[in-house]
Amino acid sequence: MGLPTYMKDDPNYQKRKKSKFQEKRVAKKLGGKVQKGSGALVFHKGDVKTTELLTECKRTEQETIRVDKKWLIKISREAMGSGRVPALSLEFNAMPPLIEKDWVAVPAPFLKELIDWYKEQGE
Repeated sequence: MGLPTYMKDDPNYQKRKKSKFQEKRVAKKLGGKVQKGSGALVFHKGDVKTTELLTECKRTEQETIRVDKKWLIKISREAMGSGRVPALSLEFNAMPPLIEKDWVAVPAPFLKELIDWYKEQGE
């Protein structure tokens, strides 16, 4: 039994469906899990959780996406409360072939730690 036509044609339904697909894909790529309620529940903040990261997912069909400071503050506070590093996953659906459409922003100090760790592994 499928969805009623009025729901399939609802642009908000289609938007939520694509967002849920993004969260599942990002969780798989990061080795994490999608948060229940997509971060709306009191004890399940953020969209995707790994051992190290708490990630907020945003997507666009457009050429650009504006990063809202509120997103960064929200995910930072939620990550601090869970002992994780905040991350912002951005999906650009209109990417050319061979260019990754999922990008993740993390605080610069954490990125520096990753770079240093990576360099140490090569020594």
